[in-house]
Amino acid sequence: MLVLIGAFLLPVLGVVIVIRCVLSLLNAQKHRPMPNPETWLA
Repeated sequence: MLVLIGAFLLPVLGVVIVIRCVLSLLNAQKHRPMPNPETWLA
């Protein structure tokens, strides 16, 4: 059961990290800070 939950959560966490990195790079190109750094996706 633990492996099944981990197999689901790992790709979801990877997607969140990739989205966060892309948003950070886009804001860096525009010379703007992250709008709300404490949120997961914004």
